[in-house]
Amino acid sequence: MSDTANRRKVVICGGGVIGASIAYYLSALDSTNFEICLIERESLACGASGKAGGFLALDWCEGSTTDKLARESFNLHIDLANKLNGGERYGYRRLEALSVAASLSDKGTKESPLPWLNGSVIKSSSILGGQATTAQVHPYYFTHTLWQEAETRGAKLQHGRVEGIKYDSSGNAQGVFVDGTIIAADVVILAMGPWTKFCSNWMPFDIPIDGERAHSIVMVPEKPISGHALFLSLSDGTEPEIYPRPDNRVYMCGEIDKVPLPEDPSDILPDHDACMRLKTRAGILSAALDEAVLEREQACYLPQTWHGPPIIGAVPEINNLYIAAGHSCWGILYAPATGLAMAELLVHGKTTSIDISRFDPARYLRPKTA
Repeated sequence: MSDTANRRKVVICGGGVIGASIAYYLSALDSTNFEICLIERESLACGASGKAGGFLALDWCEGSTTDKLARESFNLHIDLANKLNGGERYGYRRLEALSVAASLSDKGTKESPLPWLNGSVIKSSSILGGQATTAQVHPYYFTHTLWQEAETRGAKLQHGRVEGIKYDSSGNAQGVFVDGTIIAADVVILAMGPWTKFCSNWMPFDIPIDGERAHSIVMVPEKPISGHALFLSLSDGTEPEIYPRPDNRVYMCGEIDKVPLPEDPSDILPDHDACMRLKTRAGILSAALDEAVLEREQACYLPQTWHGPPIIGAVPEINNLYIAAGHSCWGILYAPATGLAMAELLVHGKTTSIDISRFDPARYLRPKTA
């Protein structure tokens, strides 16, 4: 057993699915030589990691920069579900995904692909993915499960607001300022989702990340709803998504706007009208959803990079500082591969599971101009 004083302390800033994944895989790879501290301002999975849909797809990023990241991560989700009893702990299951075009006013002409959809509004439908290539998790419980596993291996959670990065005289990161105090660290990882953009105030680079506010609702129908993910194209020009969950709650999202990201996550509030528009559309599409109890109205910010793919790896010119953020609407999917790659980078000095050079911060961070 290594002397505690010789362990490298890793501070992960951000208690979302990316931070929890890094903690999980780092503690799994080497809990002896690393001391892990996760810092979260509010609560675990309080943002998009707790309010996203949790849809997973093997090959929907085919031909893009993130194709290999998605494929590796989809397979890691299978591995995790088997190891961690994902079906029971966080609602992991394989499911079929459908594309459905529907009218909100005119009569449809096609037979309904599912018994709980109103056939009178359906224009067309097709299968997008089957159980071999599409699946789902409940993101809130998935994030908490990863963290619980990391915690059993010694990782610690500290609540507080990260206010800056502590540098030594050579400009190397050596800790973070949290609520006016210094937490020393050998490695600092910024995994704060869209709030990572504010970290540019603490370094000589602009971080090209921002957030888009996305609304969602959770409904509880009286009768069982089959496990089919729906990607809708509606006559009003909107494209909402519906994800029935194993507990028979039904998640629906689709209202995105450009309201600026607040500095404090607790200031995020949903637009009631946007949520009610989702519920109205759900009611037109399905009598079961029309009668369903509206259990939750919510909003979160999806972390978007200006260039598209996420930013994963070491910050240039600053030793001991890393970024893992900007995973867009695919954050739940990408999280395991990102967490494993970051853990490998710290333990081995390189990644072995996947090449993350396309996500290298050196490609995307730009020096600030005067």
